[in-house]
Amino acid sequence: MGYILMFMIVIILALFLFLTWYLFVYKIENLQKQDLPKLEDLSSFDYQEFSEPVKVNFQEPRWDAQSQEWKDALGLIARQLKAHHVKSVYLVHGTFVGSDPFDLKHLFEEMQAFKTFKFNTSWIKKFVAYKKAFMQDLGNFTPEYFDLLAKGCEGLTQVKRFEWTSGNHHYARLAGALDLAKKIVDDFEEDTDRILICGHSHAGQIFAILTQMIADPVMGKILLDFAIEGGYEDENVLQQLAKLKGKGIDFVTLGSPKRYEWSLGENQRLLHLINHRSENPEVKIFSGVLNIQNGDYVQLWAGEGSDSPSPVKLQAQVNRKLDHILDVGADMKLWKDKPRTYHRLHTQGHTLLINFKDNDQKICFAQTLFGHGVYTRYTRMLYQFSQIQKYFYP
Repeated sequence: MGYILMFMIVIILALFLFLTWYLFVYKIENLQKQDLPKLEDLSSFDYQEFSEPVKVNFQEPRWDAQSQEWKDALGLIARQLKAHHVKSVYLVHGTFVGSDPFDLKHLFEEMQAFKTFKFNTSWIKKFVAYKKAFMQDLGNFTPEYFDLLAKGCEGLTQVKRFEWTSGNHHYARLAGALDLAKKIVDDFEEDTDRILICGHSHAGQIFAILTQMIADPVMGKILLDFAIEGGYEDENVLQQLAKLKGKGIDFVTLGSPKRYEWSLGENQRLLHLINHRSENPEVKIFSGVLNIQNGDYVQLWAGEGSDSPSPVKLQAQVNRKLDHILDVGADMKLWKDKPRTYHRLHTQGHTLLINFKDNDQKICFAQTLFGHGVYTRYTRMLYQFSQIQKYFYP
């Protein structure tokens, strides 16, 4: 009797694995092969193999713990930025590591409108702080990362942080784009001034929205109206957006999924860095996951339809309206049945496909965030900024 039961469990498990493979791997991959865009319609790209120019002391990520050679290498990059009139460098985090990743603060504020008691939301900040401390430099720009870069650029270029709520949906990114516009507008004093904005993951969508709003005042007004409908409180941001027209802005995305359209202006430039294993930008989105054989899987998975529904009623309503302007946000059926593409490449900007060599173990998907956390590692800082400097500020 025991053998029969064991046999039945094995059969059920095998059937479950087969169905999972068929529905989420075979079916998706075969559907996606029908939707591959032509390479000539995508951005230009190069492929590189990562090698650390100078070793960083990542175990003690303090300025005084680094070698003089490492400091000099970062200083050389900073001097090139200064020579090209880069006044500020911004670091922008991705999803789920910001000030209110699950929209709890806004949810409680919405609930308080119908209740007589108040919620204490101070624990949200503590939760976010603990989460960041746990992640360290995996998919997260740590204070130490910021301090190292700031020290290297000291006296030459300012290094600044930009924080947004980091919710995984349209409204959070739209509000982030509006706040970013207000943040950067004061950096431009001379006509020759430029700023460099580097963003991990869905920070790239914030940048794309920003370019749309700068390029088209009508679109800017439409998007701002939606933001206000969702609870955004600053109605004067259109003035800041108008001031950014024609300003020198260099955008760098780090593992950003291909989602929103870009509307780059004459004085705006765009560079994408993506963790990838070969010169061919075409990749299967599920094979080799355990040892992240194909590089950054989140950059592939977090496409159209992969958003999280907002628990805040007003934001949820706005998200559904933004589906018709940006792309379809939360729709798992769309995500499962028709992924966007096997190609990693965006339609605008230049892409550096880089083998960051973060799969040195047989099973390493967890400690690498499926290949998506490598961009904020201390060990990749110098290399990444050297590539940015070579491309934008030779």
